[in-house]
Amino acid sequence: MRILFWILTCLLALQLGCASVSDRPQTVRELLQSEENLTTVRSPDTVEVIALSIAGDVNPYRKFDTQLFTAPEHVHLRSAPVALPAELKSALSKKLVTNDSYYWEGVKGCAPFFHVRATFTRRQNVIIADFCFDCELVYFRHGDKILSSGDFMPARAELLSLFRKVIPNNHILEQQAAQDKEHKSKPSN
Repeated sequence: MRILFWILTCLLALQLGCASVSDRPQTVRELLQSEENLTTVRSPDTVEVIALSIAGDVNPYRKFDTQLFTAPEHVHLRSAPVALPAELKSALSKKLVTNDSYYWEGVKGCAPFFHVRATFTRRQNVIIADFCFDCELVYFRHGDKILSSGDFMPARAELLSLFRKVIPNNHILEQQAAQDKEHKSKPSN
């Protein structure tokens, strides 16, 4: 069974254009692809956060298409944009530009359904980060171009807590927090 899982994971990685883990970004700088983009996330003038959901019926077995999950016609905005106050803006930026906030050693085999979007603006540069808490992936975009994705599993609890403060009473974020609490309360084998 493990061999079958490994083969399927490798096939998915090839489908996504990631022939191996070594082809994946290994630093935040590589995720964001330029010093200007890194600076925009590290020291933004503004950060706005909004709750998202995917529109329409999405067949999870279809060929993975990142455009499906980021194209405006497929994304419903579930809340009004919230401008982060300085303290939360700083906390989010610090978490996203810290290499320890990411798991660099693997490729996840899932198609994300984004729950939260954070838009970082510095002067004229805009970086969008779309977060899926089901698979713990964040996709970074610059305009319509997807820069890369990262596995934010090590920072999941802190990011979820921050977003729950900004978007209170969001059933998806509350559900994610409840799952985390339930998972922590179960004894490990």
